[in-house]
Amino acid sequence: MPVPATTIREATLEDYPRLHDVLTSTLHVHAQDQPDVFRQDGTPPPLREVVAALLEEGRGVVFIAENGGAVVGFLTIRRVQADQPFQVPRRHGAIDHVGVAPAWRRRGIGRALLTKAHDWARRGAVARRTQRLGVQ
Repeated sequence: MPVPATTIREATLEDYPRLHDVLTSTLHVHAQDQPDVFRQDGTPPPLREVVAALLEEGRGVVFIAENGGAVVGFLTIRRVQADQPFQVPRRHGAIDHVGVAPAWRRRGIGRALLTKAHDWARRGAVARRTQRLGVQ
């Protein structure tokens, strides 16, 4: 039986319970790879309230990759306004987190999420996109 296609869409707060597993596995990988940045004490992934603030206040978006009804990847991007006196006033999009479930890596899901984020930033008149990525 063929595997259904992976789709990328904007998440809603109702997606958080399914998103939680991928957030947790990604945080675990980051903690192993970058112990100087990520806590090693089992600190949980971002709380539902953090995701809610990002979505509800219009500061950004969470994209999810779904396959067969399961969330297999995610990306968070937020709008940032340059507001320091030494900066040129402009808005940009900051990609904070990208995660793909271990069984789904190396299938282009991360790339598809990045493409969706860049499209979102362009549509929102964001001048530039920045990425802070921990690569495994």
